[in-house]
Amino acid sequence: MNFQGNFTGELQTLIDAFEASLSAPGTAIDEQVAATAEIGAEVRKGMIAVRTMNGAVRNRYKNNVGKLAAWLSASHIETSKPDTPPTP
Repeated sequence: MNFQGNFTGELQTLIDAFEASLSAPGTAIDEQVAATAEIGAEVRKGMIAVRTMNGAVRNRYKNNVGKLAAWLSASHIETSKPDTPPTP
C-alpha cells in the first residue's frame, strides 16, 4: 500500500474487499441449503417419470426377459419404512 497519494481511497478499497470476503461463506451456505431443498423436487420428478414409463416399458419388453429385468432393476425405488416401536 502506498501511503503517498490517495491513502483514503486505497484504504476504502481494502476495507470493501475485506467485507466482501466475510460475506462469501454465508453465501456458500445459502447455496448449499437451496440445493438441498431442490433435491426433493427433483426426486419427485424422477418418481413421476418412472411411473409414467413403467407401463410402456413393461409392455414393450414383455417378451424380452433380460431387458425387462434390467428395467425392473433400474427403476426400483427404495422407500423408507416407517419407524415402528420395538416389541416389548
